[in-house]
Amino acid sequence: MNHQDQSGFLFILLFSLAIFAFTFLALGCYYETNDDVILTFLLKGVFNKTPILNLTLYLHGFGSLITLLYQNLPQAPWYGLVMYSILFLATVLAFWLIYKQLHNKLSMVITGGLLLLFYLATWYEHIFWFNYSRLPILLAGMAGLWANRIFRVNAAKKKMYFLFPAFLFLIALCVRPSLALFGLALVLPNLLISLQLKTTKVKLLLLVLTGILFFAALTITTLPEQLQYRRYDVLKSQILDYSWYCPPAETLPATLQQEAIAQWFLADTFTLQYLDEQVPDWQYFWQNVAQAKLIQLGKYLVLDHFLTLFLVFVFFIWFVVHQSKRQVFFFCWYHLYFWSIILVTGLFLKIPPRILTPAMSLYLLSHLAWLPENLKITPWRRWPVYVQTLALGLLLVQVYKINHRVASQQQRQKQSEAVWTKIQNNYPGYVVLAAGLENELRAMSPFKNYDLHNQRLIALTSWQTLDPQYQRNWQKLTSATSLGQAIIQLSQLPNVVWVSNPEYLIFLKKYFGAFYHITLEYKFIAHISAPNAPEKLGYYQVRFK
Repeated sequence: MNHQDQSGFLFILLFSLAIFAFTFLALGCYYETNDDVILTFLLKGVFNKTPILNLTLYLHGFGSLITLLYQNLPQAPWYGLVMYSILFLATVLAFWLIYKQLHNKLSMVITGGLLLLFYLATWYEHIFWFNYSRLPILLAGMAGLWANRIFRVNAAKKKMYFLFPAFLFLIALCVRPSLALFGLALVLPNLLISLQLKTTKVKLLLLVLTGILFFAALTITTLPEQLQYRRYDVLKSQILDYSWYCPPAETLPATLQQEAIAQWFLADTFTLQYLDEQVPDWQYFWQNVAQAKLIQLGKYLVLDHFLTLFLVFVFFIWFVVHQSKRQVFFFCWYHLYFWSIILVTGLFLKIPPRILTPAMSLYLLSHLAWLPENLKITPWRRWPVYVQTLALGLLLVQVYKINHRVASQQQRQKQSEAVWTKIQNNYPGYVVLAAGLENELRAMSPFKNYDLHNQRLIALTSWQTLDPQYQRNWQKLTSATSLGQAIIQLSQLPNVVWVSNPEYLIFLKKYFGAFYHITLEYKFIAHISAPNAPEKLGYYQVRFK
């Protein structure tokens, strides 16, 4: 790295630190969903005071590291610190890539302005509204984009440079393998561009070899019960996330099983039996679901990514006007490829903000590979007035949208932390059985510890209940292997209190009556959330007769 590169890298490093500091101080940092809170509870041992090191689906290797850090320094929010460290790496790489592509073509002021515009258009959301799913997509995308640049620029230089993209891809695979493959697929055309150099063909095999070795190691170390967990996780997603199994149930048991899945009561024997029996109903999907999913995808793009789409549109028009027909042909092919992936993912799978926004970030960054060496940009003052007006208007709307999101997340975090504080301060020494609590754990802070020192919390709902390691939480306290039987036995123990809401308990009463032929009776004790809150979370005494 020469002196100019060192100065540039120092600038990007300081710029990234400033961006993180600004986001934390001015906007705040929040978890997008309760997934990260549940992962923290699993790794720290908040659930049943027993940490789970191997999460099977997520954070391969990182789970053991985070648990070890919690055991030695429990006061620090290690999950958030480790995840944001990985995000910081992705941020530096993204900004450094922009700088390397532009600093010889534009002034430092314009380059800095474009970095800030990129942050406002898409990247702020990764820092402000965090979810672990963003990391593998971004890192795998960075692996592909940096492989393209390293292979083209450093083909005759240090061979160690070629290991860097493979290292990034490995980290992405460790966080969540399926999303790492998705992120790499989004930037695949950039890798194919680099194949024009014969010397890069062997180097590209490093990414493929990394993936093969990772999945081989994962296959060897996976236990049969973990394979079963993966299978049920996929089946659950096909119903809840992908909507492949959609027709209304025709019998009462099937109706209750469908409602159990919708309520995330996943781990009971009768729910698992329903998952095993289902097959996709594509006719119903096309007639009743496909259009709604496409409309939802369109709303996400228009309402959340209008500024990104505007920047891409401006670049597209400029490229078509100034570049050769051959270049325009391949450029259009790239756009067709990208939007085909987004369309297929949004239609047949699921593409919420934690998936779509990283994809749009990579979409913007991928355009850097198409910039010509002799780039000449028309000065801003010479742009048409209507373009200037539209650009400034969209930028102001984006700032307004960010401000609105900040207010919404602050309010949501305040409500969630109030609920958690009440749970911390009540019923010391009790076993707390929670059904529906995870719906209240949203917009929590990555940099706070949410401990539970005086109670033993066992969550009966959400995706982690499918993990056989987590199921041992209730198996240790009962002789039951079925979740339903375990709930019946746990409710008979002394010093047990439920955290739930009336709607959920009404469902459980019908469920246990239909499948276990036993009557569930519940008695309200006290409110946890505000009485007018939609979740109506409270303490309950539950008995079976």
